[in-house]
Amino acid sequence: MNTLTVLSNQMNLLAQWVMNNFFNNVLGDLKLFKLTCAEHSKPKDIEGPIFSHLSFSILLKKGVWDTIQPTFHFKNKDPRSKWRLKPNTWTHEYNTAFMISAPNYMKGCILKFNKHTVINNENHYNISAYAECTRKSCHMKYHFEITQRPTNSDVKVLVR
Repeated sequence: MNTLTVLSNQMNLLAQWVMNNFFNNVLGDLKLFKLTCAEHSKPKDIEGPIFSHLSFSILLKKGVWDTIQPTFHFKNKDPRSKWRLKPNTWTHEYNTAFMISAPNYMKGCILKFNKHTVINNENHYNISAYAECTRKSCHMKYHFEITQRPTNSDVKVLVR
């Protein structure tokens, strides 16, 4: 046999394997996806639109929190925006913690953070950040919230 015949036989075997394995799995996944979407529950075994999600917590390590914690901006006249998380770092750290702690069906989400607010006064402490998934099939919205003033330990962030 020449090299061309051997290569042709290997390509045929590969095509046959793809047809048997890949397409059967895709059709099975599509049936599962159709069932889960019809029930308006979260897809468990495949990526697809997420209609709702459960709340869960992520943990920001103390060292990470020290790099992104809010700072006071004197120039802002609006009291709602005097405190801000450190720019260009907080979104990356939130996203990294999300990918580690999120349930498996949410790990395919690509987060885009829209805004954040920081309330830091004697009576009340709250940091809220808002994100949404940018995948065309998803667009799930997430609300990250820190409700307790961080001490010298890891920071717990509630994701709803």
